[in-house]
Amino acid sequence: MEIAEYRKTLTKPLKKVTILFPMTENQILLGMKLRGFGMGKWNGFGGKKDPGESMKQAAVRETYEEAGIVISPSIYSNNLEEPTYKN
Repeated sequence: MEIAEYRKTLTKPLKKVTILFPMTENQILLGMKLRGFGMGKWNGFGGKKDPGESMKQAAVRETYEEAGIVISPSIYSNNLEEPTYKN
């Protein structure tokens, strides 16, 4: 790839992704990454935001898809914030 082409890739919008760490008072639930980047490593649950979905909705959906855990809105609503991105 030539430098001019590489520079164009730097101006693309950032992908919006989520990560959620289910916790109790003294425990954090982690999942092992089974494929792709970070395979074999422990991490929280998350992924890409779908069109029309808020970051909170994406975090809850991804956690359910990956771990089968239903996160109650009363638990997450005050702890997750919609970030502001500067592209």
